[in-house]
Amino acid sequence: MPAKEKNKDKKRKRKALLALGLLRKRLKKACGSFESVKAWQSFLTQYLDPVLSEYGDVIPDSFTKKLKKASHVDNATSAGINQACRTLQSTLATSGTVLGITGGIGIAVKTGVIAIAVMTGVAATFIYTQSTDIIIKNTGCSPVDAPGYTNILIPGVKLPSEIIYDGGQAIARLPGVTVNIESSSSDTIRVKMLGVGLDFTLPAGTEVLFNGENVAGQDRKIRLNDRESHTLELICYNITP
Repeated sequence: MPAKEKNKDKKRKRKALLALGLLRKRLKKACGSFESVKAWQSFLTQYLDPVLSEYGDVIPDSFTKKLKKASHVDNATSAGINQACRTLQSTLATSGTVLGITGGIGIAVKTGVIAIAVMTGVAATFIYTQSTDIIIKNTGCSPVDAPGYTNILIPGVKLPSEIIYDGGQAIARLPGVTVNIESSSSDTIRVKMLGVGLDFTLPAGTEVLFNGENVAGQDRKIRLNDRESHTLELICYNITP
């Protein structure tokens, strides 16, 4: 496929991902409110079918069938309908992987010496008990997808497995250690901890607020054990799907 066609295909897939992400956000609010199969079918006709029709050229047939199957109501009760709603919502969470699009924010793990691997059991247990939560928020940005990094076997580390859509959030759990943030430019940030580096490639104009302070374009050290939880907010003002 020529480069021009590949770019066009990627843009179509990105638009499809955004549309599916918006549908998932609607489901998150709507699940639990459907009182009849008719109401559920009306919702699907209004919001699911148009997306599948509009982007049928880039959404694989197998995934379309999977979404249709997920939305099927086996038990025509309120509980059965809402179960279908939750199943469809869960299936939509895999859209980024299916389409091969990770959104405008890419996250890559740079291999390094994982110091924790040679720690004693006592030290590892200490890190487990001293873990802190980081609430990751997406404000106006393309979907943030970090699957594949959830299998990093470091005590005290748990990265989000779900896609974080615009307006959504997820929680990462990290040991209460010192984290180095290196950001020589406003579109690239490296977070280093215990010998492992996470590289964030950000769209132009993205603000990265850590506990309310913009850390894009500057280097700093942050002690995670200073508080029980932290907030990392990604703010995008101009998005081109």
